[in-house]
Amino acid sequence: MPTTEPIRFACACGSVRGEVSRTSSPGGTHIICHCKYCRAGELWCGQPDPDPEGVAIFQTTADRVRFTEGQDHVGAFRLTKQGPYRWYATCCKAPLFNTTSSPGVPFAGMIAARAADPSDLGPVKMHVFRTQPDGTSKAGLGIGAVAKLMTGLAAARLSGRWKNTPFFDAATRKPLATPAMVGPDDSDGLYPPRR
Repeated sequence: MPTTEPIRFACACGSVRGEVSRTSSPGGTHIICHCKYCRAGELWCGQPDPDPEGVAIFQTTADRVRFTEGQDHVGAFRLTKQGPYRWYATCCKAPLFNTTSSPGVPFAGMIAARAADPSDLGPVKMHVFRTQPDGTSKAGLGIGAVAKLMTGLAAARLSGRWKNTPFFDAATRKPLATPAMVGPDDSDGLYPPRR
């Protein structure tokens, strides 16, 4: 039966905990991303190589995210100057969320492995950036899922809910943890060939 109970999440060691609110079930879109950057983000955090299965992400809006414990253990990094902020637990280096670099675009993608109960995320709706037989990458974005995400982002923006984010200071628009830039010296081994 559909539920509006929050989706609870935690880092690997349990020092960082929180929840994602929802007004309907599941309250977001469950996808699998196969891009090299999501893979590199997992590897930088010391996680097992997700290739070829990809990285499961629950797409929602940042105003729905609340840390209930350990927010002082939440850090961030970037893999490119234009790339998303990748938030992780500094205590155990577990990846937590991906966001844009601006609170005005209130996207938040929770790393699905952090969910206390994966069934709360609903079924996977699409695979994105999957490598094709010819070696190219296909975005694979479904119109319905994209429309749902854009509608949610627009609603958060127009209602002013975008200011209620645990990732940025609403007044200064600066991230609450300064993202570290993973430079060339740090990226060895983060972009291995596809299996």
